[in-house]
Amino acid sequence: MFLWGSEYNLVDTEYEPVLKQYLPEKDEYTCEKRIRQTIESILDRYPGNILIVSHGSPTAAIHTVLGHEHREIGYCAVSKFVATPLHKTDMETIKDNLGFKYSFDCQLAGDLSHISDPTNMSINRL
Repeated sequence: MFLWGSEYNLVDTEYEPVLKQYLPEKDEYTCEKRIRQTIESILDRYPGNILIVSHGSPTAAIHTVLGHEHREIGYCAVSKFVATPLHKTDMETIKDNLGFKYSFDCQLAGDLSHISDPTNMSINRL
């Protein structure tokens, strides 16, 4: 039995999806646009540490959006970015400008060191 309120008290059980309508993703640029909007909205809504769980291709797009060129992400890989707010001006004025609001330091990029036998790990290339 899951008890969100007691065991995972930092999980927002009232979370509403950032994007309600999805564009058809014909190429990586559309995916990157969606990722950029989602990350910006999450960072604007929630202070502190944020865990994002995703598949390889969107995770590779996150690396691109946050300014890191690592584009090969294996199954079960871990990436860690630290976001630092740059400007404490009116956030509405700089809406839709993720790079102006935050600086991102990539501390882990597709790390597999937690896997006991990574020999059969597939790598997703975007």
